[in-house]
Amino acid sequence: MTGIADGGFSLVDAKLLVESPYNPRLHFNQQSLQDLADSMKEKGVLTPLLVRSKDETSYEILDGARRARAAKLAGITELPVIIRTLTDQQALEVLVISNLQRENLHPIEEANGYKTLIDQLKFDPATIADRIGKSVVYVYQRLQLLKLIAAARKAFLDGEIQLGHAQLLMRLQPRDQETALDSLYDRDYGNRTKHIKPPSKLHEWIKDHCFLDLHSAPWKKDVAVADILACTTCPKRSGCSPSLFPDITNKDVCTDPTCFAKKMAESIKLKEKEIAADGGKTVRISTDWHSDNEMKKLKAIGKNDYHMVPRNKKKCPTTVKGIVVDGDGRGQVHDICTNTQCKTHRQSYSGGSSSAPVKRSPQAIAAEKKEKMKTVARDRAHEAACHLIAEKAMKEFSISDLGAIASEMVGNTSSDSAEQIAVHRGWLAKPEKKKNVMSPYGVAEKVLIQHVQDMEEKSVLALMLELTLLNDAPGGYHSGQVFLAAAKRYKLNWKDCLARAMEAEKAIVTEKTKQDIKAIESELEKRKKPETDHAAKVKILKAAAAPKPNKKAK
Repeated sequence: MTGIADGGFSLVDAKLLVESPYNPRLHFNQQSLQDLADSMKEKGVLTPLLVRSKDETSYEILDGARRARAAKLAGITELPVIIRTLTDQQALEVLVISNLQRENLHPIEEANGYKTLIDQLKFDPATIADRIGKSVVYVYQRLQLLKLIAAARKAFLDGEIQLGHAQLLMRLQPRDQETALDSLYDRDYGNRTKHIKPPSKLHEWIKDHCFLDLHSAPWKKDVAVADILACTTCPKRSGCSPSLFPDITNKDVCTDPTCFAKKMAESIKLKEKEIAADGGKTVRISTDWHSDNEMKKLKAIGKNDYHMVPRNKKKCPTTVKGIVVDGDGRGQVHDICTNTQCKTHRQSYSGGSSSAPVKRSPQAIAAEKKEKMKTVARDRAHEAACHLIAEKAMKEFSISDLGAIASEMVGNTSSDSAEQIAVHRGWLAKPEKKKNVMSPYGVAEKVLIQHVQDMEEKSVLALMLELTLLNDAPGGYHSGQVFLAAAKRYKLNWKDCLARAMEAEKAIVTEKTKQDIKAIESELEKRKKPETDHAAKVKILKAAAAPKPNKKAK
């Protein structure tokens, strides 16, 4: 299409506008689009779209796909546009970077945008960070979100899990992600419920199930085991990827249980071969209690079938080397006696180290029953006391009760929300924006709970309401019904707030787009100079390298 100068303003038929396949924004909230469409019916399209000529019959939208969709809903047939003449590379850079500046872009969409810049324009994370005004760590962390398995990605996009959950899941291997995601859901009669555990609970689960301490592993960390990468150079070791595991102070933690299990199995096989080569006999043992069927699957003998022989004790003819394949001390080798009738070891049993069956006295059995009765009685008393307290609270509710409820709410909210509240109220220092580093897990929550103790009743109620509303943002990935009801109750015009924020955001984005275009044009201008500058430098270098006449020879 011709007739319009580069950078010129024009009104074009909405049918001629097409969205770019490289737009990182993939999800458009229908209610939010409808609100924008209603505003356009009243005020029109206030901010022009940025486009370029795609072919003779259409324009490609570089900035303003959401406005174009809302205009279609509003029945607007002509849209204001600024038309630029840009190469494919220039257009792609403007398209992606301008959309990445938007605050309401989902982190997954943001990550896809960074990947587009890397794949299509060969940018590296440092270049991207410089262009968008973020830190390299921030860009790297966003890119790691693309490692989420499909189920986790869907749960994140649908708003079931938060960014805090996703940032923990993305560090796990696919199989572990699936198990960890399932552990997040509370269950009612064995079925999943909609209630999701907070990121702090997921963090604890991962530490217990997926992060394995390499310090006690029975193989050399700097040597490959059966062609499996050495731990000291493995990117799945916490010390090798500090930007991915900033919260793990121990640098010798394996984050891949599957790889850990493979190395453990190979290490056990090597030890069995070494012992057999010296003429010894080995037996695989478990240090945990299991059923007979479970022991058959492990191909090992259980605690009732062997007795560990201390180093300073006499060894009987049935003493062999036992290699632990299950339970505490996996991979370790112990001297064990497998004769359940052995006079040397079984008769010397004094409790503790042996797994031989012990005949308990009537007094011991009675003491155990008494302890069990105490436990049951304590649980029942606690339940009854809770019901009584609730009945009394209906008549005389106190500020201490509010504090207890608020503290529990803080424990169940996201670390992001807790940090936002603590920073907003001046209780916690604001993290440096350029680094985009969150406070360590638990810090913001502790600060809030400490302040709850000294709050007045109204302040505690306000905090509880704020915690609730932060988790119910309208127009995003939640229903927003609780928030909108509160806004109406307190006579807050949400549509006006949204409209003002939208206008401010449009102005920022428009100005940013102009700066991006200027930066591109400046870069292109610089690229023309090296040809002449390079030739001049070559002449100077040649002149400097030329042999100088010898004055003494003359």
